[in-house]
Amino acid sequence: MHSNTGNIRNISSLSRGSIPASVLEKYSIEKYDATQQKKWDDFVEKKSINGTLLHTRKFFNHNPLNSTDDRSYLFYKKNILIGVIACALEGQNDTMILNSHPRATYGGFIVSKQVGVEAALAIVSKLLQEAKCIGVKEIIIKNPFRIFFKKPCDEFDYALWYHGFNVKYRELEIAIPIGDTGDFEKNYTEGTRSGLHKAKKILTVEQSEDYKPFWSLLIKTLKERHGTTPTHNYSQFCELLRNVGQEKIKLFVAKKNGKMIAGMVLFILNEICVHAQYIAYDSSFQNDRPMNILIHEISLWAKENGYRYFNLGRANEQNGDIVNYNLFKFKESYGGRGVLRETLHLKL
Repeated sequence: MHSNTGNIRNISSLSRGSIPASVLEKYSIEKYDATQQKKWDDFVEKKSINGTLLHTRKFFNHNPLNSTDDRSYLFYKKNILIGVIACALEGQNDTMILNSHPRATYGGFIVSKQVGVEAALAIVSKLLQEAKCIGVKEIIIKNPFRIFFKKPCDEFDYALWYHGFNVKYRELEIAIPIGDTGDFEKNYTEGTRSGLHKAKKILTVEQSEDYKPFWSLLIKTLKERHGTTPTHNYSQFCELLRNVGQEKIKLFVAKKNGKMIAGMVLFILNEICVHAQYIAYDSSFQNDRPMNILIHEISLWAKENGYRYFNLGRANEQNGDIVNYNLFKFKESYGGRGVLRETLHLKL
């Protein structure tokens, strides 16, 4: 029997953050440019084990600001693409930050199944070397959530810690597990179940491509409830829809007597998870419980189409410092469970 204990002893004798030169030389880093868009998107959508719609260039390209400060990278092992990270370069001189990604829900390392611990450690090391070369003073990385993973992929949580990264923020999102139940109602609270039965008697739910009236309802909802505006304006959203295609974005609406009173825009992140990107409702119809039937019917649709999770988004505010208890309870009332969303950083 052959033993590799000699190699293990040699590597384990290194201090935390160190990687043998013989390991590093297998890997390389390349700055992204627009000519690599197809290669990038093919990798994210077809070869990665943790990539989503929000990691594609098709998504990033809808916002013109993303082209002004883009500093994204591709990682190779012996000329084979094994990982990418979308980043923006913020600030200048002593305040320069490499951020993955300031205009997306998350960024982080997107990798193929060929990436193990060795590759993860080397990739983070290569990014650190590059960041130091261009004068970066801080790196911020928000990795994708585990509910998006096609296979377990926690190597980068370890690799970032190994290289000195610390937690900057912790937030929670709430996701409904889709694949582990045949009867969603049994996981609902009594109040949610009662509201659903009421809504079923007077409301209907359907898919729609009528985004304009939904957007008007969304603007009104966000202004009344939160004093905010949508992340995308309507023209940006239409550009995004053109970029990614109708199959990646779906609109479900609840109607009463033919009138749209609530709606939800879903992002089809990958074959595992759908995400509630925008939720809008007419508050004058709140007692009809349109959200109850909307979430229920979307859960049924998601199960029929083979998705594992229906992500309802976060209920924290100010990077997790403030808990919106009522919003958490509402999302949990559908059988939703907490999904950790961490932002890590390192000052160089």
